[in-house]
Amino acid sequence: MQILDDRAKMIVDQALLQHFLRMMLRIRMFEEGLVEPILQNEIRTPCHLYSGEEGVAVGLCSALSREDYIFGNHRSHGHFLAKACPPGGLFSVEFIGTEGSWSCKIKQ
Repeated sequence: MQILDDRAKMIVDQALLQHFLRMMLRIRMFEEGLVEPILQNEIRTPCHLYSGEEGVAVGLCSALSREDYIFGNHRSHGHFLAKACPPGGLFSVEFIGTEGSWSCKIKQ
């Protein structure tokens, strides 16, 4: 029985690790998509990239429930994306400077 339990746990752990990797890649791809607009002066606000910090956001947000709130003040857009929020509103308000605000309301 111990062998079966260990195999089942390994399968669950592997799936969880793959999910974490996908989330980290999602954040990194978002970040890399900002480089060219920054270099072309198309982004109006100062932008501190989150590259290299993806594991922090994914690890932290994986311990939160859907109902939990998270607040950040510096390089916190990785946390927004790690909470599985859509990047479109974040990009337009935070980096392009359109009026409004963004928040993440995930449907259950």
